[in-house]
This record gives sequence, C-alpha cells and structure tokens, in this order.
Amino acid sequence: MKIPEPLRGLSLLVAAGFALACIAGFILLRATPKPATPTSRPLTLTVWHYYSGLTQRAFHDLAARFNTTEGARLGIVIEPHSQGDIASLADMVFRAARGDLGAPNMPDIFAAYPDSAFRVAELTALANLEPYLTPAEQAAYRPEFLEDGRMGPDNGLVIFPVAKSTENLFLNRTDWDAFAAATGATLDELATWEGVVRTAGRYHEWSGGRAFFRLDSPANFILVAAWQLGEMPYALRNGRAEPTLTPRLARALWDTYHAPFVRGWYAQIGPFCSDDARTGAIVAYIGSSAGAGYFPVEVSEGGAARPIDCDVLPYPRFKEGEPYAMLQGAGLCVVKSTPERERAAARFLLWLTAPDQNLPFAALTGYLPPAKAALNEERILGALPDSAVTSTQPAVACSLRTSLAMLNDMRLTGTRPFAGSYALRERWNTLLPKLAQEALEERKQRTAAGESEETAVADLLSERAFEQWYERLRRESAAALGQ
Repeated sequence: MKIPEPLRGLSLLVAAGFALACIAGFILLRATPKPATPTSRPLTLTVWHYYSGLTQRAFHDLAARFNTTEGARLGIVIEPHSQGDIASLADMVFRAARGDLGAPNMPDIFAAYPDSAFRVAELTALANLEPYLTPAEQAAYRPEFLEDGRMGPDNGLVIFPVAKSTENLFLNRTDWDAFAAATGATLDELATWEGVVRTAGRYHEWSGGRAFFRLDSPANFILVAAWQLGEMPYALRNGRAEPTLTPRLARALWDTYHAPFVRGWYAQIGPFCSDDARTGAIVAYIGSSAGAGYFPVEVSEGGAARPIDCDVLPYPRFKEGEPYAMLQGAGLCVVKSTPERERAAARFLLWLTAPDQNLPFAALTGYLPPAKAALNEERILGALPDSAVTSTQPAVACSLRTSLAMLNDMRLTGTRPFAGSYALRERWNTLLPKLAQEALEERKQRTAAGESEETAVADLLSERAFEQWYERLRRESAAALGQ
C-alpha cells in the first residue's frame, strides 16, 4: 500500500523531533481536575501507533522519558507498541474493537485519523477527554484543532491533537523565475484557482508542452472547493450522508482540475507530487505541509541534476469563494474504561503536547503544534536545526511560515467523519485522476491517428462530455455511500 506523503512526513517528524526534544531539558508540569497520584502499583497504559524503525525507537524513547519523569511522579507507565503502518494499525484496532477471533485486546490509547476513529467508535466506546481538561487547559490549544477531534452525538473530544497540518502550494522557484522573466507572470496569480489554471496554460505554451501543476489529494480539493463556494457535495441527515453535488460545484471542479489536466497543463506521473517535482515533470503542486521535507533540492532530468530553490505559497481560493483550507493530521484516541485510566491517559496527552515536548516534535517537517504558545514563528523556526533550514529541507521553514500565516488569514477546517466518509474520500481520490487520465490518453490517441488537437480537445471538453463526467461523479459518490 502506498503511504500518503503527509504520513511519510510524520515518520520523519517523530524521529528527528525526539532528538531535538531531548535538548529541551525540562518538562512542563500541568494540573488536571483530578490529578493522578503515585501508587505502589503504577497504572500501565498501552499505546498503539504506526511508527517503525528509527521513528519507532524515537517514540518509545519519548515514552520512556515520560515514565521516568512525569509518569514516575504520578504513578503512570506508558507502554508503546507499533502495529506496522497506518493501514495495519487501523485494521488491528478495528479487529480488536470488533472482537475478532485471535485479535488482541483493545489498547488504552491508539493513533487514528477521524475516519478510522469513527469506524472504531461504532463498535466500542471512545472516551470524551473534555471532562479531564480544565477550561484553562482547553484554552491553551487552538480551538479549531480541538474541534477537529470532536465526534459523536455529544460532540465529545475523542481525538486529541498532537500535530496538525494544512495544505500549501509548493513551487520550484528556480524554474518559475525563468518562466516569469520571459512572460511577466507573477506570484499573485497563484493566489486564486482561476489564476493557477491560466498560469498553467501559459507555462504549457511557453515551455513547449510541459505540465505545470499537480494536486496531491483530489478528495481534499473537492471538499475545500465545496467550503469555499458554499456548495457541499453531500448532506448529513440522521447520521448518514446523501450526495448533493451541485452543477456549480461540479463545473468548478471540471474547469479547475479536469479540463487543464486533459489539455496537458497538469500531470500525475510518480507516486507522490514531490517525485514529479524532482524529475521536472511539474513546477508546482498542492501538498500537505507535513510533506514539506520531501520537496526536492534539485531536479534530475536526462541523467543530469541541477539545484533548485523553493517557495511555498498559501492554498489558493476561488475568486468568488471564501478563504477556506484543509486542516488534517492524526491524533490519539483513548478507549473508554474507568475514570482513573482515562484521566491518566489525558495526563500523558497533556505532557506530550506541552510546547517543550511538542514544539520540536511537530516543527521539523512542517507540522503545526496544537498549543497556542507554540504557534509562534520565532519559536517554531528556532526549534529547527540549521541543516533543516539551509540545506537538506529548506521547504520546511518556508512551509511553516506560510502555514502560520494561513492560520491568521484563512479558515482551516477539518472533515467531520460519518458512515461512508472513508470510502467516499478513497473513491474521489481514485476517480478524479482516473477520468482525467483516460480523457488525456484518448486525446493523444486521436491526435496520433491524425485528428487535430483542437478538434479532439473541443470534443473531450464539450458540454456533452461535462454532463457525462458530472453524472459519473454523482453515481460513483452515491455508490461509495452505499446508495
């Protein structure tokens, strides 16, 4: 299974982040409404995660640090266990929650994205952590970060934020500067989706037919476009979703994604956006801030490598839309048990997300720490080693600056999970590029057979073609939701 680029970023983040955390040298102590107290028999909590190799060792060392400091003071022992990658972890938690034959008992704490947590919560209760946090402790976190972890009929805090990310526009500044000098293109044009499409067309013409752009997550693109335009692709009724993809939203997706892809202005070749940037197949892409560390420092074409500079811009908006962007990132869930165990788990999560532990943990690959006190450009950039800023990962610092600005200038919003939400996202991520690639290949075949490119493109992007594409998208969305 291909691991999404944001998760590759998180693996890098944890491994390097722990090394930095050790330098911090002191632990921030907090008080909860009913603090755990040390006992002659410590309370042991198991944590399931998806880290491996150096990342696993770093996280286990971090747990050991807690056990010998804050945990020792409070009588809490954290026992971490890796369950493989994120897909294996989600499957293991689901089988344990379902009580499958041979499945282990549920852990006390496990890492999850909202869709996975929702699936588990349908089988076994997850703890609402809000009662274990004082108002002051809750106020220490960005409200939208806490909101992203709420679910269920009581809107309880079920997923505790550990590190959050958004999406940025990553740009090969070296190739952009050459293009801009020749054409007069400006970075301001990349602030809107309409400008991105126009710029992609100009670059395609100027470069002799090369692609300019790629999207990392078509599903995120659909959702953020819906928020920006106020046209949701589904409606939640009685806990279930019904597809409501409007012609206006569909037209925006067609004009901004499908049509430029068919024209050859966009591309999707390698497994990840950064792969296509590394080979020079594209100049810009939308990707997770968590993957900033993977933006290339050089482009390799025809067996030769050349260095490039990077730039990172805010997520584009539609000209007539609202300034929304995606908020994402896995958090930690606590299985409902006894107040004592739940309170102890909350204590560990507070320690883990305190700025002195969490700031270096989050900053290295572009993640945003959840605590307000850590969301300061000087503090975050100060947590980065010089090598990350100047040589091996220069896009990380750029991404952090841009993401912090987006927190002030845009509305970062997460997706609320529901029955079928995971399947719907997977369907969108597969379907949009599939339909675009099929149309692009048909265009190439028709022109190779002697048809003019103008005629082929006009037919493939006709009103009839749009209606067929729109109906396919509606039908597949309904099927993903079991309708």
